[in-house]
Amino acid sequence: MKNYEKLIECFPPEEPDESVSENDIAAIYYSSGTTGKPKGAVHTQKSLAAEMLLPEQCPDLDLHADDTALCVMPFFHVGGSAAHMLSVYAVGATSIILKKFDEEAALQAIEKNKITFICLVPAMIIRLMDYAGLNKHDLHSLKTIAYTGAPMPLEAMKRAVKQFGPILAQSLGQTETLKMTIMSKADHKLVGSAKELKRLESAGKPPRSGEIRITDKQGKDMKIGTPGEIAARSDRCMSEYWKMPEETAKTIRNGWLYTGDVGIMDEDGYIYLVDRKKDMIISGGENIYSREVEDVLYMHPAVADAAVIGIPDEKWGESVKALIVLKPGMKATEKELIDFCKERLASYKKPKTVDFYESVPKTATGKIKKAELREKYWVGHTRRIN
Repeated sequence: MKNYEKLIECFPPEEPDESVSENDIAAIYYSSGTTGKPKGAVHTQKSLAAEMLLPEQCPDLDLHADDTALCVMPFFHVGGSAAHMLSVYAVGATSIILKKFDEEAALQAIEKNKITFICLVPAMIIRLMDYAGLNKHDLHSLKTIAYTGAPMPLEAMKRAVKQFGPILAQSLGQTETLKMTIMSKADHKLVGSAKELKRLESAGKPPRSGEIRITDKQGKDMKIGTPGEIAARSDRCMSEYWKMPEETAKTIRNGWLYTGDVGIMDEDGYIYLVDRKKDMIISGGENIYSREVEDVLYMHPAVADAAVIGIPDEKWGESVKALIVLKPGMKATEKELIDFCKERLASYKKPKTVDFYESVPKTATGKIKKAELREKYWVGHTRRIN
């Protein structure tokens, strides 16, 4: 590896004499591929610049030149680069970089470097809270724990606020959209009115430089409180899928990027992520959103990881199956988990069967690879829906 200072001494100090337009390609980020084959999202100079400058519009991200940020997410993913590293560089903050996420290494780095800002995925926050050595480290320097990449299970979020204090802020988006919504620190309330507590389940609201609609299959707006596909529009959205014109045409229509996520908007503009369209289970004609069942399973004290999928069922078309990883030293039976869900959900939503795994495959950013898990249950079927 070449020394950075010696490397830059070998070249003239002037900026390269190259003109760059806002529509020039700056980067191609590949989606995580949790529900299918990854696609290359093309981001331009304009979209990355818009993402970098977002902290100026979002006081709750609380990122400034005098901050010291810790980055533990991979740079090939938008969570580590566009959503974190570029924003840190844009404000002129100091960046401490770890090669990978490790509980002890991250906690030591926070304590040693007086880290004020960190961006994680929910799975990393849960791992920190479960880590036996957590309370041995001084984490008082932290001003902001931003989390992204996936919604955090409600019970885990409440636990995180109790553990770390009112310093959590959620930014939710996709590889294709970059940040779509921000849930402020003030919205992470454990005490408040019914409406305020309900917002804990939301992904927040779009920043003022972005728009979100909830749409039906024809792209028309749904009524407030009614589930539909989330469509986003902002300068941060990708321009196309790399060399996939048909996929691009399906995804970007009339200037709106259709995310494939199912969501609800309330009367105050807060967005509630229900599920991926591809993760919706149709059993006996009823729509069942896997995330709703997963959120209940994560409330069980023995559950470490939960993935809910639909599997072929001759009578119902699909039936609900839960794939569970238990916490070390903890026990739970299939009947116990099914009964646990039955007490908290409409009966038709509860898992019909439960399989236990020692571990489940995950992406580099901690998302469970449902497509990979689902495959063995659909062997012999020509399509992945019944």
